[in-house]
Amino acid sequence: MHLFGENSSELVNYGAELVNDGLTVFQVLHFVFPAVTYHQLYHQASMEAKLRFKGARDLAGAAAWWSLKNQLARSLHQAGAQASVEETLLAALRRTDDDNSGFVTQAELREAVLSLGLKTSEEAIGAMILEAAVDVKQDQIDYQHIMRMIQQGEDRVQRQKSKMQRSMPKNAMAGICAA
Repeated sequence: MHLFGENSSELVNYGAELVNDGLTVFQVLHFVFPAVTYHQLYHQASMEAKLRFKGARDLAGAAAWWSLKNQLARSLHQAGAQASVEETLLAALRRTDDDNSGFVTQAELREAVLSLGLKTSEEAIGAMILEAAVDVKQDQIDYQHIMRMIQQGEDRVQRQKSKMQRSMPKNAMAGICAA
């Protein structure tokens, strides 16, 4: 990232202060910054770091998988469904897997997502395929890799959040409000 302009040194100094204080990206995600530009900048940087921490290779693809998972979870919750996100997505994938190979193409993944009533762009579906594929030359992915994308990093993120909550005193961040 490159910064320039009147307040660029303040942004750099504040970022350095966060690093020196040993704060995690998970803690930064909960801050409400006094200036909108600070909030947007540090929130975006923290979200990207969180995705990289989870092992994301392609940020657009990782964000699209995250969005898909959250949309589906919200939809299932609103419908009062008992099925999990994974079970629901797997059933949709199986319905759209035309040759029953256990692999889906970009078109089949899009069809599965749309059959669930979820909205996503063609570009997002392409990014999801690239993020889930073992090899960038792959034009289809198997169910197992899709399920990994849906479940990726959950245990590690939960452990990190728990560790952060245990180690941080309640009033440690005086002057910065938690969201």
